[in-house]
Amino acid sequence: MEAAAALAALAAMTLWFGAFLAGYTTETTRNTGPGTYAITISSKMPVLACVLVFDVLVIWAAWRLAKRGGIRAADVLALRVPLGGGKAILAVACVVAAFLAVEFAAAPLYRLAAENATKLINGFVQQAGWPLAIVTIGIAAPLAEELWLRGFLLPALAKTRLGFWGAGILMSTLFAALHAAQYALVLLVPIFFLGLVLTWGLGLTGSLWVPIAIHISNNLLALLLLWMWPPI
Repeated sequence: MEAAAALAALAAMTLWFGAFLAGYTTETTRNTGPGTYAITISSKMPVLACVLVFDVLVIWAAWRLAKRGGIRAADVLALRVPLGGGKAILAVACVVAAFLAVEFAAAPLYRLAAENATKLINGFVQQAGWPLAIVTIGIAAPLAEELWLRGFLLPALAKTRLGFWGAGILMSTLFAALHAAQYALVLLVPIFFLGLVLTWGLGLTGSLWVPIAIHISNNLLALLLLWMWPPI
């Protein structure tokens, strides 16, 4: 029941915040060229600052819920030293590298959607500045998502008939759905598979620090690529 209540609260907050982002902060207009779009930020409100506040509230809520019952929050959220030593870390690194290679190879299949998403994120970055973008997109957002999805909800649901991987697939689906407000549907497919990689890393090592590290590295890499090759 606690996991269901937490999931409902997260869904309600996310739907509200997604509506805010989609309806009040951006404008998308089609240019005369085939399949090209111009995405601009229409609100003067610092969007990434709002996202950062939202992420901090999510992190706080996950920590508070994990502390209930007299158990250390770090234990509930699997914030422990990874098991398996160097071999497990090497296995995780190889799987992540393979995932990124496949993602880059498949990029031409959703080039237009990726370009539009890049323009949208770039608009947020230009509005807020790079320091806030790094803190929000690169660190706070991955930390909030991992604490909620794979730190709090996944272990709770894994105790049901779903089991670990049933809960993991459900969390990966929710992980992709959380990005639906800012990305085209086709981009939710690689996000879903990234969620499976993060779940596998958690299952292999027993530590939430592993998916947190992968997730933060993924987002920081995306910001680095955006900084090196900004959209025209």
